[in-house]
Amino acid sequence: MLNVLYVIATFIATIIGALAGIGGGIVLKAMTDLFSPDSVQVIGLGVFLGAISIFLAIGGGPLNVSLLVICFGFTLRDAAIYSIASIFFSQISKIYTIVIANDYSRYDLGLVPWLAIVAIIGGYIGTTLSQRLSSKMLAILYNVFMIMLAVLTLVSVGRHM
Repeated sequence: MLNVLYVIATFIATIIGALAGIGGGIVLKAMTDLFSPDSVQVIGLGVFLGAISIFLAIGGGPLNVSLLVICFGFTLRDAAIYSIASIFFSQISKIYTIVIANDYSRYDLGLVPWLAIVAIIGGYIGTTLSQRLSSKMLAILYNVFMIMLAVLTLVSVGRHM
């Protein structure tokens, strides 16, 4: 059941992400004119994204970015920054529940230092690329990534059904 929800979330994010690249964002501009970010919308979207990313164990990056772009008209660069902050805090709550439950046994904690090192390196490379790429190229790469993610998800779900 979770795999089906994950596929649905991925496809929704793919469609929204693709809208970000159509006509330089003309479709999104028309849609975001309907919404203006206020405190209630920001809190509601934050709670939704945090809950769904932990529930589905997806981290939430692609979904966060897509919904921030479409709901609030953020650029992909700005949405990525807010997405990282959102993921950071939602994952802290997950780590907190693991610590409280003393449920370390199912995790290989020896990987944590290595994951931290490669995450820092990957973050540096990603930031450098993001700063050097045009907004149009960034949108194209984002759409390609979303399509690849959707295909990989479908293949994975197909294997497990």
